[in-house]
Amino acid sequence: SGIVVPFVHSKLSVPFGRDSRGGLGDIVLHGLYVGYKKPEAGLFSFLALDFALPTGSFSENRIANNGLNTYGFMPNVNLTWFPLPRTELSATLGYEINSPNRETNYHSGNVAFLDWVAGYSVLPNLQIGLQGYALRQTTDDKLNGEIVGEGFRGQVFAIGPQVRYNFSREAGIILKWQSEFNVRNRPEGDKLWVQFSFPL
Repeated sequence: SGIVVPFVHSKLSVPFGRDSRGGLGDIVLHGLYVGYKKPEAGLFSFLALDFALPTGSFSENRIANNGLNTYGFMPNVNLTWFPLPRTELSATLGYEINSPNRETNYHSGNVAFLDWVAGYSVLPNLQIGLQGYALRQTTDDKLNGEIVGEGFRGQVFAIGPQVRYNFSREAGIILKWQSEFNVRNRPEGDKLWVQFSFPL
C-alpha cells in the first residue's frame, strides 16, 4: 500500500482569460497489490487498485484548479523488466473511472492510460532515460446526465527525459520533463515533475 501526495502549480491560458494556482492536488491512495515476480529473468509485475480523492481546491469560477473535485477508481497493471543489468523497461497500463463533479454536475468520461519509461543506469544509484504517457478517453462527458456535444472525448500523448537518483532500494528522487502533443479536447502544455519516493 502507499499514498501519493501531489503539490501542483498550474498556469493556464484560454481565449477568455488566464490563471495560475498552486497547492495540494488530489491525493491518490494505493490499495490492494497483487504481484508476480521472476527475479532470474529480471521481471516484476503487479496489479494495483488505486483511489483518487478530491483533496485539491476547486471552484467552477476559476480557470486553473488544483483538483478535479471528483473521486476516481484507477485499477492498473505495472510491469518492470531488466533485459540487461543496467537497462530498465517499465510500463503502467490503467483505467480511470471518475465520479461526477458535485459542484458542477459535470461527469468526465472514463480514461485509459499508459505510462512508460526506458532507463539506463550510468552509475549504481543514477539512472537516465526517456519516458512519457498516452491517455485516451473511452466514454462521453455528460452534464446533468446528458452527453456534452459529441462526447468531448479527450486524448494526449507526451514524451521527455528523466533522471532518477536512488538513495536506497526503497527511496529516491526523480526529475522529469514532459512535452505534450497530438492533444484533443484537453489543455496542452509542458510538465516538469519532481517526485520523491520513500517508505513509511
